Amino acid sequence: MILRKNVTSLTASEKSAYVKALLELKKRGEYDKYVHWHHHIMIPTVLPHEPRDANYRNGAHRGPAFLPWHREFLMQLEQELRTIDKTIAIPYWDWTADAANTDPTKVPAIWGDDFMGGNGLASDEWRVQTGPFAYKNGGWPVPSYPDDDLPGPGLKRQFGNIPTIRNLPTQADLTLALAEIFYDTPPYDRSPFTVGFRNRLEGWVTQRGDSRVSTGGSQLHNRVHLWVGGNMMPMTSPDDPVFFLHHCFVDKVWADWQAQQMTDNPEAAPTLRAGKARATWPQPGRPTQTVEADHPGGSRHFRFGLQLRTTAIPARAFAHGFRNSGGRKRTRTDPNQPPTFTICG
Repeated sequence: MILRKNVTSLTASEKSAYVKALLELKKRGEYDKYVHWHHHIMIPTVLPHEPRDANYRNGAHRGPAFLPWHREFLMQLEQELRTIDKTIAIPYWDWTADAANTDPTKVPAIWGDDFMGGNGLASDEWRVQTGPFAYKNGGWPVPSYPDDDLPGPGLKRQFGNIPTIRNLPTQADLTLALAEIFYDTPPYDRSPFTVGFRNRLEGWVTQRGDSRVSTGGSQLHNRVHLWVGGNMMPMTSPDDPVFFLHHCFVDKVWADWQAQQMTDNPEAAPTLRAGKARATWPQPGRPTQTVEADHPGGSRHFRFGLQLRTTAIPARAFAHGFRNSGGRKRTRTDPNQPPTFTICG
């Protein structure tokens, strides 16, 4: 069982271990394949009558595959990091919490010198100046991308540099996504009028499509890429290690939505197979939630089969704030403790 934590609850030793494992993977020449995979998947994935345009829909974005593809992507990296240090789990960055911060660019839990490092410097082509991934340290080589306005080598960031993206996504806008009933709906694209959890979480449902959206411009997942800027903006965005902390939170949000669907919309949830595991965890402002889930038996933790329909359920079930092992129930009792995120399987 792998326990994913909020970055705010990581110990100094956990931060150090995670950074060291990333740097070692980079040194071995194994990290960059994740950058290439993410770039290569940007090929048109369309029906015959649709435009053959990767900006219409591609293998990992702007359509139903967005969440499951990135879930597997996270697990691939996580398992490889664990060959270096078996204690590693990818932490998640809850950017809605930082949106409420007076200066989200200086939150030490993520942008500290001991973890992801900080913003880039305009006079140095926006190269990151601090932390273990800074160009001057030599341990995190990133090539130049002149076609993407990223000249010169080195990791680059431009926090809040786009006029319409000065702030991170808010909890209010994330709540709108969690209230969606359907995973995705036809025509399964990026239109601001396409209803569904995937399209809203990916960030395409803007104020143009829904007047309830509280912030202008791109939303949620997309907005974070744009707010960080620099190497987080082109198709090679995994060049910035914060990519995986960002997508780990996106994955957690999907897991929360899946668990809530099993309670609020059980007829649309997957059919349970032989054996069950039960998990219980607190939800802010709601009664304690209990979910029964598929259990394959033995000492394994519960897992689901992947279904890419309105409620796509993962090959490994995640949950918010609980651990489940062998059918035993464990509940996080301290509401002030930063939530954790458990991968079972």
